[in-house]
Order: sequence, then structure tokens, then C-alpha cells
Amino acid sequence: MEKLTVKNLGPLKNFTMETNALTVLIGPQASGKSLLMQLLYYFRNVKELSAYYYNDNISDSKWLEAVGSFNIFSLRSAVLGQLVRGDRAIIDYKVNNKIKYSISVTETSIILGEKLKKESIEWLKNMKSTADTLVEMMRHKTIFPQDIYIPAERSIYSLFNVKPMILFDTILPIQLRHFINNLETAKRIYGDMYKDISVNNIGGNNELLRLQWKALDGIVYCTKDNVLSFIRDDHVELLNFISSGQMATWPFFMLASVYESNTDERIFYYEEPETHLHPGAQVQVMNAVAYLLSKGHRLIISTHSPFILYVINNLMQAHIAYNGDTPEGKFSINPDQVSAYCLGDNPHSIVNRKTKLLELQEIDSVFDELNVDFEKYMDMEFAREQR
Repeated sequence: MEKLTVKNLGPLKNFTMETNALTVLIGPQASGKSLLMQLLYYFRNVKELSAYYYNDNISDSKWLEAVGSFNIFSLRSAVLGQLVRGDRAIIDYKVNNKIKYSISVTETSIILGEKLKKESIEWLKNMKSTADTLVEMMRHKTIFPQDIYIPAERSIYSLFNVKPMILFDTILPIQLRHFINNLETAKRIYGDMYKDISVNNIGGNNELLRLQWKALDGIVYCTKDNVLSFIRDDHVELLNFISSGQMATWPFFMLASVYESNTDERIFYYEEPETHLHPGAQVQVMNAVAYLLSKGHRLIISTHSPFILYVINNLMQAHIAYNGDTPEGKFSINPDQVSAYCLGDNPHSIVNRKTKLLELQEIDSVFDELNVDFEKYMDMEFAREQR
């Protein structure tokens, strides 16, 4: 069990989140959803993130400085920008109720816990003594990720598909650059996995390919010259010509297809999976989420979509109805494997302990307000007609 506690950091005054196989975050804009996801991603992947900046020319005397600079750089956009003047933020990451890493933050400094510093330094020193092949992997950023972060800005990759290196500029958020790196690595693997895909053959019986086709009315594939394109029923399109919903969603399906078959458990951090998608397509995306859960992977999702939440409830109710024995070809989510939180003025869990389903008052209250307004306008029209 993982716990992330954040105190005095932007909108998060004193909040503890426990992760599960599926962790869902909802709440208004700027309530801390992405911040929590970025912090958890950082703590879980600090070694991989350090490797991303690996430089085998750094002398031993510079390791502490290098790691400290890296950590401050990595956290700057996610943490320092959220501080209120005069505040000291405390961020603790626990595994099985034991603090693994801790960070104290002020406006001018980030103080790393000794365990975090020592583990990063030790790992980076070990990297210096590894085989040349691993060093070469690091230089070309092809190390396999422990976790996959899929940021809200993901559509930008489709526009630079032919020249993606422009998206590695350090001015871009670190999560976006790691996402691009993971896509570039996955692209080569995906191309080998599905090299026989054509307009008339979408790749056999692969479940994620079928769900991708249902969600997007087509699938992404990699051409012989290592360029990603999109197959529809009767033609092939370049990625910069497909719809905004397709642009925002195909990366999830490609990354899931590449990494779901690996035996290692991974967390997929998925910001706003509903982006630009029709509700019917959102259903298929959540079916893919249920599929990944059934393969032993984990997901953390932030969302503003009532449809996403309704589908999650349906999938959990399906698990209850099938008594945990979901038929082949159907999808379900074990309610015991779900945590969900609503952030904002009063952050809290939205899992009903009795039913084990999500309580959707925060979402439904918007519909209630709209219904009240609608009834009011109907009454006004009726009153006018009666005069």
C-alpha cells in the first residue's frame, strides 16, 4: 500500500491519498489532481528519472551536486510553483505505512530526505560501472520505464510525429518529455508487434487493438520508415490530420499494447482520458482500463467526465453481479481495488463503504443545478402564456 501525504502545498493543505489498483481523482480545476499524480510519479520513478539525466563524464565529487540539482529541477514546476509565500510544505511518501521518502519545501529551497538522496546517488554511481551497452541505452533514452505518465498535453506528439525530437526541449514539463521518450521507445516495439497490420487486417485477436478500433474508428500503426500513421476503414492518414479525440487517445492504446504484455507491474498515470472524446468512445477507453487491471497493472486517473465515473461504477457493479467471475469478452473492475477522491475545499474519499461504488454527488450536483434552472425557465414560460 502506498500513501502520499501533502501539507501546505498550494490547494492541498493536509491531504493523504492511498493508492489502489485503480485510483481516481476528481475535483475542480487547480485543486491538485495533476500535482498529486506528478509527485507520486516522481517518488516511484526517481531512479529512472535520474537515469534520464545520466552523464558518464560526471566525476565522483559531483554526484551529490548532480542528484540534488536533478531533483530540484524535476520538482520545480510541480512543487515550487504551488507554494504560498511563507509556507513550508511537507511531502511524505509511505509504502506499507513506513515513510520511504520525505521532502521539505520552502519558497527558495527543496530539502530532500537523506534516504532519497542516498538511494539516488548509489544508483547513479552503479550506473557508471555498468556495461557499455547499458550506457548506450541511457544516452539514447531507451531504458524501459517503470511507470507510464500520459499527460494532458499528449496531443502535441501527433503534430510533430515526423520530427518528435523537438519535443525534448528542456523548456517543456518533465512529464511531457518522458511521455515523448516512452512513445518513441514504444513505437519501435509496436511496429514490430503489428508489422502485418493493413487496412484489411487490424492485427488478429488482440483485445486492445479491438478496443482501440471501437473507440477511435481506426488504429495507429508504424510504417516501414518508422513513421506512425492511422488506419481507418478505407484509407490511411497521417497523425496530424486525424481528429482531436483520436490524437488525444491513440497514445494510451499504443503504450498499453506495448507494455501490458510485459510481466512487470506498471502504473499508468492518465490525465483526463475523456479529452475530446464522444461518450461512447470514453466507454471503450474505460473497458481498456479494466483490461489492464485484469492483467495486473495499475492506473491513476484524473477526470472531469461524469461518463468516466459512471462507466467505472458500471464495471464495478458488473464484478459484483458476476460474483467476481467475469465471462470472457466482458469487462469488470473489482470494487476492492478502487480508491477515489474528490479534491477541493474539503478533499475526501468518494467510495461508499457500504455499496463500494463511487458517490457522485459532486458531479450530479451540476446536473441538479441545471435541472433547477431548466424548471425555472419552464415556469417562466408557462406563467407568460397564462397571462
